[in-house]
Amino acid sequence: MSAPIAKTTFSLDLPKLSYVNAKWEEPSLTAAQSVAKPRGFAGWLGGLVTAFRAWRERDIALGELSMMTDRELMDIGLTRGDLSRVFSADFRQEMGRRAA
Repeated sequence: MSAPIAKTTFSLDLPKLSYVNAKWEEPSLTAAQSVAKPRGFAGWLGGLVTAFRAWRERDIALGELSMMTDRELMDIGLTRGDLSRVFSADFRQEMGRRAA
């Protein structure tokens, strides 16, 4: 019996993948910026907005990590206990020493 099979029969739909921002893992990957920062109230307000955006990005990434199963976290070298400190600089250094 030889039935024709369409390519779409064997197609795979991958889930929507998301990853932790690489600049948190490898700070050396971010491009150095030499832009003059505004001073005074504008500088303070700009710093506040930047800090808020960074906090929101960390919060979103932490939410995504929290939704992962223990097995998925183990695949990337984390445990549930690591999630509360995953964005600290000390933890990144410790993870770098483990990988080396």
